[in-house]
Amino acid sequence: MANPNPDMTGLRRTGRPKGSRNKAVVAREAAASSAMVVISQGLASEEIANADPVQLMLMAMRAYMALGQIDAAISVAAMVAPYTNARLSAMPEASVVPMELRADPAPTPDEEGPEHPIH
Repeated sequence: MANPNPDMTGLRRTGRPKGSRNKAVVAREAAASSAMVVISQGLASEEIANADPVQLMLMAMRAYMALGQIDAAISVAAMVAPYTNARLSAMPEASVVPMELRADPAPTPDEEGPEHPIH
């Protein structure tokens, strides 16, 4: 049977309207605004205006920690981590060659070099 009203006009729709905010969204927005109040109370307006994005994210992380919202603080920390800490794979690896197998050091003017230098 075909739908007599395919564009659904004139039908009575019940439930929450599209785009309206539910309780979780309202609570999250209230927590974010309270965190911003905590951040802005401790800073002058010129400090906020001159702060770079990394500093702002660190302030937000500390404010969430002060409010006891660990999950929000961890998510902000995960966003700011690439800008503050180097990856372990980018760090230079410690030398693993034993001292007796390393090349001789370059001679200095006041001493002679080795008999058979390794080049």
